[in-house]
Amino acid sequence: MIKKVSRQKKRIILVSLYLKDRYKELALSYLKVYFSRYSEFSKLVDIKIQTFSIFDSNEAITFKLARLKPHMLGFSCYVWNIDKTLEIVRLLKRNFPYLKIVLGGPEVSAQAKNLLRAEPLIDAVVINEGEETFKELVDSWLNDSRDLSKIKGLCYRNNGNVIETPFRAQIQNLDTIPSPYLSGTIKVNKKDACLETMRGCTFSCRYCYYHKQFWGVRFFSMQRVKEELRYLLSKNIKIIYLMDPTFNLKIDRSKEILRFFIKHKKDSHLHVELKAELLDKELIELLSKAGVGFLEIGLQSTNRKALALVKRDFSPVRFKQNIGLLNKKKINYVIQIIEGLPGDNYSSFKKSINWVCSLKPPSIEIPKLMLLPGTYLRNYAKEFKIKYEKKAPHFVLQANTFGKEELERMDNLKFMLLYVFGNEFFKEVIYLLSDSLSRRFSDICVALDSWLSLNHPWAYSIFSELNKKSESEQGDGKLNKALNIVALIKLTGLFKEFAGFYYHKYGRVELPQILRKRIDIKADSFLRQLGAKQELV
Repeated sequence: MIKKVSRQKKRIILVSLYLKDRYKELALSYLKVYFSRYSEFSKLVDIKIQTFSIFDSNEAITFKLARLKPHMLGFSCYVWNIDKTLEIVRLLKRNFPYLKIVLGGPEVSAQAKNLLRAEPLIDAVVINEGEETFKELVDSWLNDSRDLSKIKGLCYRNNGNVIETPFRAQIQNLDTIPSPYLSGTIKVNKKDACLETMRGCTFSCRYCYYHKQFWGVRFFSMQRVKEELRYLLSKNIKIIYLMDPTFNLKIDRSKEILRFFIKHKKDSHLHVELKAELLDKELIELLSKAGVGFLEIGLQSTNRKALALVKRDFSPVRFKQNIGLLNKKKINYVIQIIEGLPGDNYSSFKKSINWVCSLKPPSIEIPKLMLLPGTYLRNYAKEFKIKYEKKAPHFVLQANTFGKEELERMDNLKFMLLYVFGNEFFKEVIYLLSDSLSRRFSDICVALDSWLSLNHPWAYSIFSELNKKSESEQGDGKLNKALNIVALIKLTGLFKEFAGFYYHKYGRVELPQILRKRIDIKADSFLRQLGAKQELV
């Protein structure tokens, strides 16, 4: 029996504390549009979405939220914002004890019971896919019902007890979720937008929670995807990020999406994640024609033992072949390797780095393994003898095949590689030395790190500044050319000095003049790109 609901409009604020602003709004917008479409109380509720950077102060965020006078606050929780979210919740509840607080997202779904027991200020946690659960939860609260036991996919507090209801079946027809874009819920900007064309993953990587949050694969209809793409492309958005975990899981579907994108795009670019082994020549050609701005390719390791332990497959022949095709088309991509996988050690980590560098990718990323709540590795950490940080982001500290010292060596190599790949000139010089001396890429990076630490520690600050400028250039199109020119001239001499040292180390009397000349030619080419008139050669 439905009770009479107060006619006063209730204010619900959905909050995102974002790390990267392109991901700040989509998940919460789904909750809003679903409630607005299907709740009988939708006209009695005013739902607003508020987004803040995690770098904003807690006081500033709390003050703004308090001024909105909400009856309920919902927070989207991820590994990068959970601690800050809890700090803000404590501040708010201290001053507004009757304010209802609900959390959702991957960081809280797998540990909802423990979280509610540890944090008495939280009223409920929505587990996994949230549209239906959130709608039913708000309906119950609006109806002044204290019995939440029939709402599946929920963990809540009742008379001091923490209760978790049965899992909720997922929404099978994703098109029943209204589009945040076509409904006007998200106000698009010219910079970027996120779009889902599917949910779920067929893979079961043991370090990942996504396939548990969205088990099985479901697709938005092609009609829905095309309508949303047409809308976004009509706004001439610079970058559209497809949130699909494996864009080319169904290769014919991904080709159809790309053909539509090519037909309707103006100056827009796509950013997608895909599996290199599932590429073919036609798809690579379509990616090239679409002007894809960036591809993320997860390799994670070449160590068979580590890959088997985390249930990750890998075909080196197919991978190498398709990376070669991407290189020929000059498509921008990044290959990701995870540092600290069980079964890996410093030696096998270096082998993975060397194999990837031999493919000459435009960029590499090396995230450290995180033992995320709900993942297989987290649940069986003792069996793998994995020690990890209990607080987010739950970085691995040691495992069955490596200790703290080896992990530190991996860290040092990783940061040197990020310096090198953060600047095209540095990367080209390391490749020159690697080819001319037949030495592995990682060995040269390790030697460079040791040599700089002893002889020129000031160089690291220049590396960092140049990498910052490079990131700024990508984001805003601005570059401090004068600083880069001065730094490049300084570092050209430094690299020639290191090359001479390295040659001498391996029995060569001096650096060959031809190699010295090639370093100068490369430096001169980069200086010209920066607008410098002075030539080094």
